[in-house]
Amino acid sequence: MYISFNELPDTSRIWIYQCNRFLNEAEGKLLTSKTIDFIENWTAHNNLLQASFNWVDNLFLVIAVNQQVNDASGCSIDKSVHFVQQLEQAFNVHFFDRMQVAIKTDNEIKLMPLHLLSNAPENAKMYDNLIETVGAFKNEWLKPVAQSWAKQFV
Repeated sequence: MYISFNELPDTSRIWIYQCNRFLNEAEGKLLTSKTIDFIENWTAHNNLLQASFNWVDNLFLVIAVNQQVNDASGCSIDKSVHFVQQLEQAFNVHFFDRMQVAIKTDNEIKLMPLHLLSNAPENAKMYDNLIETVGAFKNEWLKPVAQSWAKQFV
């Protein structure tokens, strides 16, 4: 059952998928429509999940589940991964390339291969797509590279 992302408790589980390119406005609208359709029917053990998503900066798909209502099971998580794989096919993009990171400098988001992160400007912040909750998404998603999991590459 789809609810507004802002209505989810901070403890809700999230998965962040970073696209390998910025989608255009038309692609973003279609992705939004497809994602709402998926979430409205997303189940775990035949129980609707209270879930939502956030499409951020035409680059990041954040899928969230309020596990206080129903836990996302292995099968339901597999369904969401399969859905994201369908999006990859529909838009000819990649959402599972973990060797590319997104950084933000001077209010501009750039995609960068992980092995070149040491070339990022000193003031660069990185999107930490490994965070797991809505609360962390709100407060810890964008952080200085030196405070991220990727600091070992700098």
